[in-house]
Amino acid sequence: MSGGRLDGLQVLVTGIQALISRDVVHLLVVEGALVTAADGDEGVLARLQRDLGLYRTTADVAPIDLFSSSEMRLFAANMQGLGRLPHVIVCCCGGDGCPAALAASLLQPSLVLHALPCSDTGLRRAVAGMSVPSLPDLLERSRRRGMFDSRGWPRRVSIASHVFGLRRGGGAPERASGEQRRRPSPARRAPRGVNTTNANSATRAPPRSPRRRGPDTRGKPHEHRFRRRRPGQV
Repeated sequence: MSGGRLDGLQVLVTGIQALISRDVVHLLVVEGALVTAADGDEGVLARLQRDLGLYRTTADVAPIDLFSSSEMRLFAANMQGLGRLPHVIVCCCGGDGCPAALAASLLQPSLVLHALPCSDTGLRRAVAGMSVPSLPDLLERSRRRGMFDSRGWPRRVSIASHVFGLRRGGGAPERASGEQRRRPSPARRAPRGVNTTNANSATRAPPRSPRRRGPDTRGKPHEHRFRRRRPGQV
């Protein structure tokens, strides 16, 4: 399909085992994006194509091990030769061990979207989807305001009412505008008697020797005092 708001956008979708991938692929294709679904299990890809048939939608599939460095390098070279390097990578896994991590580091897309844990009920999911901008709306707005200026960009976007975390080019998430870098806490002064030459050990220095004092003369008459003279004594 063509003529949508995402016309000509190259998208790589991973995490196909998640059921939300069907809705995501369908919406992207309807909006005109060129979608490639990648997974190491050909059976998973076959079930994806079957389910997309309910929408009268088709998408390209790539049976490739997303956790293999050698296969992913060959896949990246082929995509570059075909002129189909993805602008966006969308991962629908919604958990740890993201299969799109290696693909994002090798393909270096402009945007990486990772599905966030979904809400328990459909109402909560719909409310969460309405509270964040959709991917087509975000890209449409960015054509007028600038695509690669991180100021004012949200951290979340929605696709088919599913919420995704947004980051740039496979790197660390962008720091939100106005967020200040946390200052390091000032170094505390070491307590007296603690040896700080070795940062890994807090051994105490040997105790100081007590000061030497003279003989204790408390309660004894001092020698320089004169004796009291009696009357008539010379």
